[in-house]
Amino acid sequence: MSKRSKGAGTRSGGRGDGAADDTGSISAALRQVRSLHQAGCSAEAAALCQDILHLVPDHSEALHLLAVLALQLGHAEASVRLAERAMVVDPRSERGFLARGIALQSLGRYPEALASYDHALSLAPRLGETWYRRGNVLHDLGRREDAIASYDRALALAPESIGAAYNRGLVLQELRRHEEALASYDRALTLWPGFVDAHYNRGLILHELQRYDEALASYGRALDLQPEMHEALSNCGNTLRRLNRYEESLRCFEQSLRLKPDYVEALINRGLVLQDLDRCEDAVRSFDSAIAYNPDSAAAHCGAALCRLSLGDFTAGWREYEWRWRSAQTKGPRGFSEPLWLGHEPVAGRTLLLWAEQGFGDTLQFCRYAKLLADVGASVILEVQPALKPLLSRLQGPVRVLAQGEVLPDFDLHCPLLSLPLACGTNLTNIPAGGGYVSADPDKIRDWRAHLGGTAGLRVGLAWAGDPRHPNDHNRSLPLSRLQALFGVEADFFSVQKEVRTEDEDFLVAHPKIRCFGDRIADFGDTAAIIAGLDLLITVDTSVAHLAGALGKPVWILMSHNPDWRWMREREDSPWYPSARLFRQAAAGDWSGVMDRVVVCLRELTRSAG
Repeated sequence: MSKRSKGAGTRSGGRGDGAADDTGSISAALRQVRSLHQAGCSAEAAALCQDILHLVPDHSEALHLLAVLALQLGHAEASVRLAERAMVVDPRSERGFLARGIALQSLGRYPEALASYDHALSLAPRLGETWYRRGNVLHDLGRREDAIASYDRALALAPESIGAAYNRGLVLQELRRHEEALASYDRALTLWPGFVDAHYNRGLILHELQRYDEALASYGRALDLQPEMHEALSNCGNTLRRLNRYEESLRCFEQSLRLKPDYVEALINRGLVLQDLDRCEDAVRSFDSAIAYNPDSAAAHCGAALCRLSLGDFTAGWREYEWRWRSAQTKGPRGFSEPLWLGHEPVAGRTLLLWAEQGFGDTLQFCRYAKLLADVGASVILEVQPALKPLLSRLQGPVRVLAQGEVLPDFDLHCPLLSLPLACGTNLTNIPAGGGYVSADPDKIRDWRAHLGGTAGLRVGLAWAGDPRHPNDHNRSLPLSRLQALFGVEADFFSVQKEVRTEDEDFLVAHPKIRCFGDRIADFGDTAAIIAGLDLLITVDTSVAHLAGALGKPVWILMSHNPDWRWMREREDSPWYPSARLFRQAAAGDWSGVMDRVVVCLRELTRSAG
């Protein structure tokens, strides 16, 4: 595990250099071999071993040592042959089997290596190093649970094994058993406090656990030990970004890139934080630099695509957004045998399957293209999330709507929903169906008006939180208490939240002015019917915002400083939803400023309505 120091010892010529034909001289020569090996003088140690074997060709320990040294010198095949000679000379010694296993593992011959380790353990079952090596090859074979068991056995026999403790942590980290992995890294660090990689990986886990301050401390310790560790600097930047400390985050990425200008991951991450800082043009340049170093980086292409879309460059943005299918963050494309349609051939007279690929909001935004394609003669099948089927079955145009999981009829072509703007040549001037392309069920509207009751004032719906699993939820959602300033306005307030987070329940109890419907909201059809009976919806950037826009109802959307690409930059309106009004944070985290503007506008609206 520790670095080998470069030895300065040399071997003088001649047989008198420690290899002699008597047992005592050979023993002395072997001691010198081991000393040279420990000092990192592998070439000198190997030469001395060869002298011994010239005198005693079947000396098992010399064969074993030379096998180890050959591997260190990059001669893995020779190492295997030497270990096998040692095994023939002394078939009861575990050393030859262990050396052969290590050499075979380095060659990627994992099943053979495992068999060699198992044979070594049959001869010496209490040798901790063999259990450790066995754990490594089980990991290479993808047998992670077996690898952990082997590391556990190694640590029981050799509690000081830094390698077993550290590699056990690596496997547990891959299995996302984060707390156990932390304990393993901590054990390795107890044995070797200066173990840079253990500090670094510990930081990665703490970031995953959202223990950001502790993650920064771990990265900081790694950087204290290795100041030029560009990976640690980049990941410091990632953690600072999650804490909304964007300027500090940017400095970390810049420092990482000074150390390694072609570090693609840092270029991508710098692009992301430049987006957070509303510096989209600079972000595009950072993504483009990443692409220059790695033209196949899907993350860089996708980052550049979203920046360009937010800047209104739809021509390049939609084209580059097709890289999402190569991104680790996106499920792969459907395995249809029918051709993908991206607008290159006419669809009139053909059956076209449009299928939802992302979230509810995306489906609500892009289902508008179904009517456009039906109008040019396509027979359109729209496959959507089951929760949206009842609502979207009322979609404008002759469209057949199916839920995901239902049997698909025959079709000629298919297109995922978020590829439709590319296929249809969408730009800022020709976005189809600005609003009102979705409608609520009239029976549901009538039923929900009874629940809403008679009111004299403005009816205002509220949605303040989206799906907590969304990667940007910490920026786009807010606690209900942040809306408290609204309740001083003379209006009637209705919650359209289907699910209320625990931290908001007490606030709702203390503020009965907000009417809640809880479990009575069964699906999007109910939410649509409620919104149809309102005068205005005030919401954060979640699927309810898209629903209101698709219904053509007035909706005010509360935006973070760096909102999703579809809301573009600096605008108060949306080309996708004419009924929407956007209230943007002036600075990251500035919900107070947003709410001040909303309250002023709501007062004006209530006065004009009165």
